[in-house]
Amino acid sequence: MDSPPPADDAPKSPKGPDLLWTPGIEADIDSWLHTGAFPFPEMGLKSYVQFQGLSKPDLRLVHHLASVYRDLQRHGLTHCIMWVEKIPTFLEAALDHDFVMSAILAFSATHIAWMTSSLETKNLAYYHRGIALNGLHGAIGNFSEKNSDPILAASILLSWQASDWGGWSSLMQGISTVISSMDAWKRTSRFALYVENSILPQPRTFNRPSVTSINVAAFSEDDRSLQDCIHTLQGLHKFLSANSQLRTCVEEIIHLGREIEAAYAALPARYLFEKLQSLRARLLWMPISLFKAESFSLSLLVISHLYAMGLAIDTSIPELNGAAFGALTTALIDEIDHKLRSSGSPTAQHSYQDQRLEAMMHFPRELASRTRFHQLSVVTTSEVLQSDQQNPFEFQNLGINSTPSTPAFPGAYPLFSNPSTEDLNIPPSPFLLQTYSLSPISRRASQLNEHSSRPLSIHHRSSFGGSSYGGGSPSCSPSYSPAPTFADEEQAFHFGGRTGYHGGFVSPTVWA
Repeated sequence: MDSPPPADDAPKSPKGPDLLWTPGIEADIDSWLHTGAFPFPEMGLKSYVQFQGLSKPDLRLVHHLASVYRDLQRHGLTHCIMWVEKIPTFLEAALDHDFVMSAILAFSATHIAWMTSSLETKNLAYYHRGIALNGLHGAIGNFSEKNSDPILAASILLSWQASDWGGWSSLMQGISTVISSMDAWKRTSRFALYVENSILPQPRTFNRPSVTSINVAAFSEDDRSLQDCIHTLQGLHKFLSANSQLRTCVEEIIHLGREIEAAYAALPARYLFEKLQSLRARLLWMPISLFKAESFSLSLLVISHLYAMGLAIDTSIPELNGAAFGALTTALIDEIDHKLRSSGSPTAQHSYQDQRLEAMMHFPRELASRTRFHQLSVVTTSEVLQSDQQNPFEFQNLGINSTPSTPAFPGAYPLFSNPSTEDLNIPPSPFLLQTYSLSPISRRASQLNEHSSRPLSIHHRSSFGGSSYGGGSPSCSPSYSPAPTFADEEQAFHFGGRTGYHGGFVSPTVWA
């Protein structure tokens, strides 16, 4: 699994995206370029055509995600991380669909940027997201059985990276509409069941008049889920060794949970979503780093409580419509619970700690169990989200310039929180009809230029922005400084021709 290089080996002045290159990784990718042999046969991909024509930095981004998958697979942990298990499926979906590969590359760059706090790497993620959004927009206009899975794959990956409420909501509504239009071939889809069970927000019983008394009693606990989760995390904090990495991570999770709890009464959903960005980033990325911590069992315990925090937020704040990944985390908590039970030591010297681990798992286990009970008590997601439109992109409430045969959603929010994104030619959610000057560039035609003389300035937040907990940079969650804008914003993205992404030298003062 990739790790940041030692401080002594780190570059003193960044000349391009920090992609965590090491001599071993560079040798792997050079061999890949020379022979065409994919370095990760254990992923079982049916074809490697989707990697042809990728630049060396793009192959590095694929290599990063594949190495995470390989390392976790060797330890039987791919089912314990919310996105790792699906990486081979996403890569398969990229076959013949460049926009899916661009979404994958953006996702990988976002992870590396979180690990390194590299401004250039964040910009690289922005670049690939722009291409992915443009390609997804074109695919939506030609919706068919053949491209429905690639549309779902790119939409899922982009929704995980979305940083504003409007863009995320539009992508989620688009995913729901695509699923509702796939009934004729849903059984053959690689993503439909995954989307219905793990991506779309689950229906809520208490919003329906036919709730039974036993369900009402169960739902009466929902409003306390977030409070109970914070209280349980405080107990876990005391259980962990002082000054440990895991304890620091628990402190972060508690802090973020309290922030959401305090903001809930005062802020509408769109602003709560912004508050949620730091936790969403940790839900996606923190578990990867925690497997390098001091104890395998304790790492799983902390990860289960991180997932429980996301599930508790979605349970206590239904207005967020599942933005804290609650639909994904239920099964993950079950898998971690199974891992901890099966790894328990039969020896006397470990029996006490095993009992403590069992006791500490009670809240995540109980919350996941209660969530499953609620899901069984309500009508299916397809009934709740049903739509009588025949075309998957015909909506009752169309945008200003929409026609009945084109995709549109109410409002026109950009996917990113930077108010100047319109000037950067980044399309909003592709489920909104717009006319873009973004040229239909092929991802394979793009080349990465790692040297540029244009300095960067800072004034807006990144996709997973927000200040780090405590103002520092704990080992388990690198500080995520605000993302850059450009002195000349027209130069921020170079989508035309073969120029590709242009990095820039980052002044050391931006980290002050």
